[in-house]
This record gives sequence, structure tokens and C-alpha cells, in this order.
Amino acid sequence: MAARLSKIPSGGAIVVAAAAFIRLGLDEHLTEILDVDVLVPQVGQGAIAVECRADDHRTHELLSAIDDSLTRRCVTAERAFLAELGGDCELPAGAHATLNADSNIMLSAMLATDGAATGRLERHTEVGSDPEHLGRSVALHLMDSIDKAKRRDAFAMRRRSDDSSEPTSHR
Repeated sequence: MAARLSKIPSGGAIVVAAAAFIRLGLDEHLTEILDVDVLVPQVGQGAIAVECRADDHRTHELLSAIDDSLTRRCVTAERAFLAELGGDCELPAGAHATLNADSNIMLSAMLATDGAATGRLERHTEVGSDPEHLGRSVALHLMDSIDKAKRRDAFAMRRRSDDSSEPTSHR
């Protein structure tokens, strides 16, 4: 993070995960925290992941003491969303999962319509209990919405093209 901060020109700004700055004690550099309703973060932001070998049962047992099952459910839903899209951290998509009072997961996600950060955004929110199913469902809904939006845009462009063409008269 220090390298990122050093690259900000005078009077400039960057958007970074506030959680990282807070954990590193750099929160004095934060001037504004964007609400997830304004900017949906990339998948898994704010969660700390620890990995170990699949066959290392002793380490798995030790790590279970620090595993937060509620956070795991939320991150699993977010990761299932991204996996269904076939995306990675470069895909202009975001997802944010929270648990409601009934311990169901609410997943809110956003995806650029043309796969680029400059595209129009589609957004969708669903609630469910199965994190994998929920993530896939939200991704499929957004992809369907984008397909419909592209068809509408193509139709509108064709229509504008038809309206602007000069009528020809035949004698």
C-alpha cells in the first residue's frame, strides 16, 4: 500500500480497499469510504484468506479455530458469482454479500455490459441460503440482463439507422 500511496500525484486520489488501509494502520489517508450501494467491491474484499495443503489435516484443524463460518458463507457466494462469470480480478464486476437476520445471504452484484469498465452497468440482488447456488443465480441473472440490454441497444441502433436514411423515390 505504501507503493500505491507514493504514486498518487499532488491533489490526486485512488480508490482502494478501506479494510486493507485500516488493518495496516493507514486509515489517516482515507478521505472518503464509498458505500457498497455506490460502488460494489471486487469479490472477497475485506476478507482474509489462509490456505494450506489439502492433505495437511493437522493444519486444517489448527486453522479451523480462526475460520469464521459466516464470513466464509458470504465469500463463497461472492466467489461462486465470479466463477460462474468465468472472471478474475480483471473483470469489471463486483459482488458484496451480507447475512440478514434469518442467516440468509443477501448478494448484491454489478457487471459491466460490455465486459469493459466503460460499459453500462447492470446490477442485481438476491437472497438465499445456499452460497454456491446464490452466486451462480445472480451471475446468470446479470448475464441474461446484459444479453437483453445488448439486443435492445442493437434494435435501437438499427432503428435510428433506418430513421435517418433518406427515402428514395422510384419513377
